[in-house]
Amino acid sequence: SLKVMVETVLSTDSSLYSDSTSLAVTPYSTLVASIWGLVGSATVNGWDGPDMPLYKTSTPNIFVAEVTLVDGDIKIRSNNDWAVNYGDNEPDGVLDLGGNNIAVAAGTYTVTLDFRDSNNLTYIIE
Repeated sequence: SLKVMVETVLSTDSSLYSDSTSLAVTPYSTLVASIWGLVGSATVNGWDGPDMPLYKTSTPNIFVAEVTLVDGDIKIRSNNDWAVNYGDNEPDGVLDLGGNNIAVAAGTYTVTLDFRDSNNLTYIIE
């Protein structure tokens, strides 16, 4: 728990304090970065990276990131390297190896990769 109280400064010589209040705090586990990241003109580091990391979730092969992007394009790649990168040729939410850039509008998004089916790698940007 966390104890909080408020101090009110009335003058340089006088202060008032509230009673302390206990708050219940829920800690979250440390995020574990995956090998996957977002790169592109819409990301903070551009096409040169380093990539914006996607994090492991409690579900194997599901990765997620909370990101703020600008108008531009992104791709998903492994280990900050172009050897394995994904885009979307249609665009239909299905990743294509070496596929086209994915256009995005400026905003804050949750990006989710679903790599549970190795024949059908999907993503959602919401």
